Amino acid sequence: MTDEIRRRHYAPKTRQAYAGWMRKFRGFLVKTHPAELTGADAKRCLADLAIRRHGSAAAQHQAFSALLCLFRHVFTKALGDLSNTPQAKRRQYIPTGLSRQEVERRLAALHEPSACLAMLMDGCGVRLSEAANRRIHPFNGDTGMRAVPFGKGGTSRTVPLPHTIHGDIMRPFEQVRELPQADMTQGDDGVFLPASFAKQATSAARDLVWPWCVPAHRLTRVAATRDVRRSPVHDTDSQRAIQAAARQAGIPKRGSPHTLRHTFATHLLQAHADIRQMQQRLGHSEVRTTMIDTHPITSDLKP
Repeated sequence: MTDEIRRRHYAPKTRQAYAGWMRKFRGFLVKTHPAELTGADAKRCLADLAIRRHGSAAAQHQAFSALLCLFRHVFTKALGDLSNTPQAKRRQYIPTGLSRQEVERRLAALHEPSACLAMLMDGCGVRLSEAANRRIHPFNGDTGMRAVPFGKGGTSRTVPLPHTIHGDIMRPFEQVRELPQADMTQGDDGVFLPASFAKQATSAARDLVWPWCVPAHRLTRVAATRDVRRSPVHDTDSQRAIQAAARQAGIPKRGSPHTLRHTFATHLLQAHADIRQMQQRLGHSEVRTTMIDTHPITSDLKP
């Protein structure tokens, strides 16, 4: 399953999610040999997830996608007719938005490196993974633009850096530039690089072009090669820090990092931005996804 996913260049998080559903599927059908699995077994697994375990609509759809990938690409056989399988209907989600005062209070309660990520999410509308897992070279301080290469879905786009946070964003990067020199002094092997590129340019890991925007404090030892390299800050650490800042600031709203992205979309719409422009800034593949962020805005229609 992992080989098939990597061959199709799926996202690493997709591979992790599908692997989790494969373990649950195997635990549910522990007495059945993999060669004997049929569409009826998948139907029973999905029905158990919906009825007994009360899985959410998103969980049911993700489990169905994982099973479909397993049968279609690994077993190379049809999954069968699943029309009678109970599936939850997705409910309309209204995102939570913050006021400008609430955003300032949350940012004031944050410390580096989470403060830099939060400013990027609120000021540029990028996702948490797009803010954390990025290098220094996509930033252009002269033009005030930032490239987001290979975001969600493998698409790339550019977003402007607001003038209000330009200095706060660029200041930590000057400190990050010193990390490769410090790592080389200690005899470390530099930063992690894409697997294919690392084989072509072995010395690029210590180049000033490839450091992470928000690097991790600790180095990581690779078990296979015994190399010591630096990785980006983990998403979970930033999520916990941003949620803790919301509680510390006393904001009675959802404290997830994605709330800052919804807030960016809300403020962009209040500034009379075009819906197509919002779609490009947020990196949505469909305009229907962008329309979700318009629900918290007060309508001009009279009640």
